[in-house]
Amino acid sequence: MNPMIENLARAVGQSLLANRQKLSCAESCSGGGVGYAITTVPGSSAWFEQGFITYSNQAKSTMLNIPLSLIDAHGAVSQTTVEAMADGALAVSGADYALSLSGIAGPEGGLSLLHLVRCRRTPSCQSHTRPLTPQQTNTH
Repeated sequence: MNPMIENLARAVGQSLLANRQKLSCAESCSGGGVGYAITTVPGSSAWFEQGFITYSNQAKSTMLNIPLSLIDAHGAVSQTTVEAMADGALAVSGADYALSLSGIAGPEGGLSLLHLVRCRRTPSCQSHTRPLTPQQTNTH
């Protein structure tokens, strides 16, 4: 695994553990990669509550209670849908924080656009949309 990702997962875990809080994540384009990175950290079961791999629209609707009408109106990889994914992950898991992400995959498997939302149980969400260059999408 990429050492930067491993260090980030470890730092997030240390902060959550110190504050007795839990994290859930809802992933689409990453296909479980975030959950994998988190669960490679020893002791992550103390701060990682649950992960959702919601690649299809139906999975987003069934697992995270997102109305298909919202996805149809805004698109599966819209900021609105990714925010709804974070809200759904919080509601279903009962965690203190949720991380959600989706994006547009390129022809070589890299991402050309990434929506990332971090939400916490109090009404506070931060959304980030970022176009990515081919150099930023190289994960090998």
